[in-house]
Amino acid sequence: MRARCGRLVRWKRPLVQRNPIGVTCGYPSVSTVVSLARVSRSRFNSSAIPLSIWLERLQPTAPVRLARVVAVAEAFGPQRGLALLDQVDREHHLTDDPLVTQRAHAVRAHLFERLGDHGRAADHYRISAGLTDNAAERRYLLERIGRQGEAMT
Repeated sequence: MRARCGRLVRWKRPLVQRNPIGVTCGYPSVSTVVSLARVSRSRFNSSAIPLSIWLERLQPTAPVRLARVVAVAEAFGPQRGLALLDQVDREHHLTDDPLVTQRAHAVRAHLFERLGDHGRAADHYRISAGLTDNAAERRYLLERIGRQGEAMT
């Protein structure tokens, strides 16, 4: 399955097509890129990397760039993910973009947590929690901060 204009379609159909008024559409959602590359719940297939690069060329936006960071981190580990996040942030000012500032901090926190750097993870979870208006998301991020404190002791 592939995503086209927010809908899933069969693989045999082309991904990029012209719609009736001539506008090209056909970019998969961030979650589709990641889910297409999953082999199972426990193993991530690095085929998400070419998909995320293709998506970034088609739609070079901050959310898509952040999705590429997540794909790289899932495929190659948190150190590579953090290195790419730092690079993308330097080049495209990811944390200054209102669409992804909160999410970029949450991704960075998660990567620090995976590396075992619980102090820095808690700091970024705290920043992310302060930037969200969603109560459920804030509650989740605050719980993650609590887990960092437990892991440090």
